[in-house]
Amino acid sequence: MFGGMVLITILLAVLAQSVGNAESQDQSNADKALDSRTAARQEAEAIQLEELVFQYEQRLSTMTNIVMNASREDVEKLRRRLSVLKREAETTEEALETNRKQVTEKQKEMQFIKLEIERVETQVKREKAKVESRTLRMPLLQTTDKTPVFLAVKGGSLCAVSRVSGSKPPDGKRGYDIVSVKVESEPGGLDIAEVLVEMGQPVAERGLQGPVVSQVLANVNAANEFLSFAVYPDSYVQFNLVKEFFARKGFEYNWLPMVEDGTIRIAPAERIEIQ
Repeated sequence: MFGGMVLITILLAVLAQSVGNAESQDQSNADKALDSRTAARQEAEAIQLEELVFQYEQRLSTMTNIVMNASREDVEKLRRRLSVLKREAETTEEALETNRKQVTEKQKEMQFIKLEIERVETQVKREKAKVESRTLRMPLLQTTDKTPVFLAVKGGSLCAVSRVSGSKPPDGKRGYDIVSVKVESEPGGLDIAEVLVEMGQPVAERGLQGPVVSQVLANVNAANEFLSFAVYPDSYVQFNLVKEFFARKGFEYNWLPMVEDGTIRIAPAERIEIQ
């Protein structure tokens, strides 16, 4: 654009100079004879100059329109790009805000976990100190000549392994409760008993009223018999209730922890210890 304007200025100057020369020539020809051929040539040059000026004006106008149109298109592109960048910036800011919230929540959670770990560690130290300073009292065991009455605590129920529906026979051998257990005898005096838990008496904290307890109280003589419990892993709570109940009634006892679904192996013993 600047170059076009300079060119127009030069053409206008040349045109003005030509017009001035023509006027000077007219003044000088007042006294001299005007050369008709020179005048015709200058007039033709003036016409050519005017045509050139018109053409350059047209070109400059076209160039200006092109530049202006191009500028508007570029501005629109820049505006659209700016709009896209704004949206991206807003999305990024939202993501950053979400991440900041997550970091804050994680920091709170980590702080809570840290405090919980400290609390547990303190509790462990306290319990460890108690254990280290505690004097453990082992159950008082004593050898007995009494004969055992076998019971089982399995599936939350008290089951009779030995027959307790009557008093001890004169020979001292009660035998087995064939309703509550299945027994197989092997050489050497070994008996293997499988407990049928569905035939037992359910044990509840509210009381121990039931056929097995009633028969033991009625038919087992605490003076010359003791209770021997086989305790299964699912019934330690019930066993504690049962043995405390019978201990208050004056019965001595011992017990054997069993594996899950294990059979009871009963064999003659030379030494029996009870609590």
